[in-house]
Amino acid sequence: SFSLSLSLFSLCLSLSISLCRVRKVGDRVNYGEQSDAYGLLFPSIYTSHGVTERDLFQVREKKDLEGVLKTIAPGLASDDFDRVYEMAAGYDAEGGVSVDSLMFAYKQSRGKSTS
Repeated sequence: SFSLSLSLFSLCLSLSISLCRVRKVGDRVNYGEQSDAYGLLFPSIYTSHGVTERDLFQVREKKDLEGVLKTIAPGLASDDFDRVYEMAAGYDAEGGVSVDSLMFAYKQSRGKSTS
């Protein structure tokens, strides 16, 4: 009963988010795409360069992600990139890879802490 009501709530929430493309001035509902107080007080380094969180979490093509990672790690071999890419694809149920998941996988492959 609880799980059914929770799934109905999430369905309604996802429908309201997708239907609410144009927001009215008086609409104070946070649909999840706005920053919280912490994000306003301490914006990420990407914000100063015009990169949003949506940009970091958007699924991208393998070729584009290879360019991003090879810019960050110029000595990275193609085999190493493929291994990191496959690791990142394993994080998503549909196999999609974003810049964020690729960087997480890259840090994991190098044995660095991700916190």
